[in-house]
Amino acid sequence: MDARHRRLRPARLLDRAYRLPTRLVVKALADETAEQAVLGNFLGPMTARLYGEHLAAGTPENPVTVTPKQARERYGHAGRAG
Repeated sequence: MDARHRRLRPARLLDRAYRLPTRLVVKALADETAEQAVLGNFLGPMTARLYGEHLAAGTPENPVTVTPKQARERYGHAGRAG
């Protein structure tokens, strides 16, 4: 194989270069406190507060997904604007 074929092409170089920074970011965001600190720079104050409350709330007693139809049946249209 000549030198021309042994050189890393830009795509291969990028494939190798992104791995370490990606692993570091994923590891940092695995800690919820660190995640909030990082995301806090990008979220507005109210969103950051609500997200913090969401993380602190823990697992619900009945962790199921409610469809929009089921929510309307349970709660009515009280939350709608207008």
